[in-house]
Amino acid sequence: MDPKQQALRNKQRERHDRGQDFQEEIKRSWRLVPNIWTLPIQDGRGGSKPADRLVITENANYLTELKRTEKKEFQLDFLRPNQIRGLIDFDQVITKNIGLVLVSFHDLRKGIDEAYAIRLTTALRYMQQKGRRSIPLEELRKGVILGATTKVSVKIPRLPAGDPTYDLQGVLNCYKYL
Repeated sequence: MDPKQQALRNKQRERHDRGQDFQEEIKRSWRLVPNIWTLPIQDGRGGSKPADRLVITENANYLTELKRTEKKEFQLDFLRPNQIRGLIDFDQVITKNIGLVLVSFHDLRKGIDEAYAIRLTTALRYMQQKGRRSIPLEELRKGVILGATTKVSVKIPRLPAGDPTYDLQGVLNCYKYL
């Protein structure tokens, strides 16, 4: 294998490992939230699963897809067409259902992550209004509002103790506004 191919393979492996780390951090984080039930979604043949995990709470049900990126924007291209369709369909079945994309923006220079929960249906409406297929991180930081009270995203803060985890309780508390 030539050096260019090896470098590309190493970069892809590193990207995959960072994504797996984020999934493990979120999995540990759900365990810290009381009175919820989580279920990983198994992949069908051909990579057809609509998301990574189903989270059931008293107030709402969440179908969640997890992504980690070095980019400075949430891009619709992060999701496969079947994931977009699955999250939208889930969101529209009953009012208690919410299709979320949990995105970790990884800054290699600073070695830190900044994570957001983004309701896909709301993000799609926002992107359509703006005439684009992405939302810059700066806009997510500012707390993008759609309409009078609907938020496109909620920032997910890190918890300070122990293994890397996130405070997902805030996401569950803000479900009415997503």
